[in-house]
Amino acid sequence: MTEALAGATAAKVAPDRLNISRSHAVRRFKWMILLPLILMLFSLLTPVLLLQLYFSFHQWTVYLSSWWNADFVGLDIFESVLTDPRFGWAMLRSLAFAGGSTVGCFVLGLLLAYLVYRPFRGQAFYYALFIVPMLTVPIVIAYTGQMLLDRSGPLNDILSRLSGQDIRVLWLSIPILRSLP
Repeated sequence: MTEALAGATAAKVAPDRLNISRSHAVRRFKWMILLPLILMLFSLLTPVLLLQLYFSFHQWTVYLSSWWNADFVGLDIFESVLTDPRFGWAMLRSLAFAGGSTVGCFVLGLLLAYLVYRPFRGQAFYYALFIVPMLTVPIVIAYTGQMLLDRSGPLNDILSRLSGQDIRVLWLSIPILRSLP
C-alpha cells in the first residue's frame, strides 16, 4: 500500500517538476532573445539622446563648422519656444493630426481586413488594388539602393572626398571571371 502511495506521489511530482523546468527554460529563452535587443537599443539610443541633449542647450546650426563651435545658451531655447504664442496651436494641431491619423488608419485597416474576410463580387480586382501599394515599397528601396551605388552616386562621392581621389567604383557590376586554360 505504501509503495502504491509513493508511486502515485512520484507521478504527481514529476509533471510539476517538468512544468517548473519548462517554464524556467521558456523564461531563460525569452531573456536570451530580449537582452541583446535591449542592449542594442540602449547602445544605439544613448548617443542620439546625448547628442539631442547637447543640441538643446547649445545654439547650433548647420552652417557652423563643428558642433563644438556652438554657443551655450542654456534654457533660452526652451523659454523662447514655450513663450511663443504659436506653440499651443502647433501642439494642438500635432496632437489632432496624430490622433486623427491613428484612428483613421485603424478604421481603414479594419474595413480593408473585413473586405478580405468575406468573399464578394470583384474580389480579384480588390486584391490586385490592395497588393499594389505593398509592392511599391521594395521597388522604391531597390531604386534608392541603385542610386546610392551608382558610379556617380553618393557612396562614391563620399569615398572620393575622404580619400582625396576621384573614385568611380561600379558597385553593381558583375565581374567576369575567366577560367585559366
